[in-house]
Amino acid sequence: MTAPFWLNIGDGYTSGNRGYRAPDKKNPARAMDVRPDTPVGLKPKDLMGIPWRLAFALQDDGWYLRSDIVWNKPNAMPETQ
Repeated sequence: MTAPFWLNIGDGYTSGNRGYRAPDKKNPARAMDVRPDTPVGLKPKDLMGIPWRLAFALQDDGWYLRSDIVWNKPNAMPETQ
């Protein structure tokens, strides 16, 4: 039996190991003393390709990859309360 599986996952860039993020008064848990190291095989400021890496890993595990749908939302407006 097969059924569709939808996954919404974002991507990001590597930051390298350079400095820290200033504390955020609204969310202190976001502060970092040192940024994470650049993952092996990537250079600083590289696009990580997380959706592709996940898709290929799922294929290796036996999943079928039929298509991708890019949801490009460049200027999202915050929701009003």
